[in-house]
Amino acid sequence: MSQTGCECVKVKSFVLNRASKSNLAKFKPSIQPNPSNGIFNLEGLNVDGNPVKVEVYNMTGQVVWENTTTSAESIPVNLQTLSDGVYTISVKHNQQIHNEKIVITK
Repeated sequence: MSQTGCECVKVKSFVLNRASKSNLAKFKPSIQPNPSNGIFNLEGLNVDGNPVKVEVYNMTGQVVWENTTTSAESIPVNLQTLSDGVYTISVKHNQQIHNEKIVITK
């Protein structure tokens, strides 16, 4: 503990390998439209043929929808059976995770 009352912590850093850095630049999924009525597309998903896993979570952390694809650039999503609200979409690809919020309002 320092004189100011702060605790010092060492942080280790790491460097992404070149392939990961290259894929990271290409991997930028987007939600169209957002906000939505529950029907929307996830676009910009698969850039290299490796599996892409998509999960949608409600505000309590429950998975309410999921899909895995190895060939789609875009995935149509229909969440019209869910209540209005804010949901988190988690897209996992090549050890990368992209989280984004979607607002559903009908």
